[in-house]
Amino acid sequence: VSQSRYPLQNVEMPSLGRFVVGFGVGIASVVVPLYIAENSLPNERGRLVFFHQLFISLGILVAYLSSFFFEEKWAFLFLIGLIFSLFQLGLLFFIPEIQRKKRIKKEEGFFKGLSSRALFVGLFLSVFQQISGINTVIYYTPHIFSLSGPFSTEDLLFLSLALGTINLLVTFLSFPLVPISIVTGK
Repeated sequence: VSQSRYPLQNVEMPSLGRFVVGFGVGIASVVVPLYIAENSLPNERGRLVFFHQLFISLGILVAYLSSFFFEEKWAFLFLIGLIFSLFQLGLLFFIPEIQRKKRIKKEEGFFKGLSSRALFVGLFLSVFQQISGINTVIYYTPHIFSLSGPFSTEDLLFLSLALGTINLLVTFLSFPLVPISIVTGK
């Protein structure tokens, strides 16, 4: 939002970085809920996937809070993100194998018993989520708000914080909308 003390030397590296991060986030937004659903009991699936989304919304709010309170300390914020990323990378080697993968190995083919409708709906929802542009809105909220009027840096960060709060509240409010059969397995 504010002018950096470290001017951008070229556009290619940040663009490549945004592409790599976006690709990783896109894959994670599909793989993580799938992994949770495949490794959880039927009566826990909806609740666990809901909590995954809840923690994403909470993480977005914490990121906005960090930007609000540590605006001039971007290197510190980058370091915190790097530490959490390395921590997650280390834990990745200890997650259990997907239970369905073990069952599929016993069956004749990978797609045996897989509903084409379920596959289509799952792929459609994943693709639609990514092309809807919500990630762009989340990443560039201060810039988007700056295009709508002459706001101070503090105002822009506060508006971003408000958006993150609304996002978290709406996530909480969506829980009752998860069908009972998904939450309870009945």
